[in-house]
Amino acid sequence: MTIRDYLRRRELLARWVGWACLVLILAGTWSLARPSVGPYGLYLVASVATALAFLWVVQQQLVRCPRCGGSLIRLYTQISFGDVQACPHCHASFEELYRP
Repeated sequence: MTIRDYLRRRELLARWVGWACLVLILAGTWSLARPSVGPYGLYLVASVATALAFLWVVQQQLVRCPRCGGSLIRLYTQISFGDVQACPHCHASFEELYRP
């Protein structure tokens, strides 16, 4: 398995985690946004912002270079399509064999 294959799997995992968290955030927001909740809109906005920040941190941790540990979250779609050939941090080629 190459580093690119490893990163594709991690990217897929990050997407699934992201979608699952988004669904949970929306379900929680919908359940709190009922009229019976009252004037707790500020708490609702704060909880959604916290959940989105948590989601961003989780995705940052899921897509990292296996050689140097640098974050590749901004590049993971380009890595999947083969547009990026090496890690921008350590310049390790994504076609090398992945060794855990």
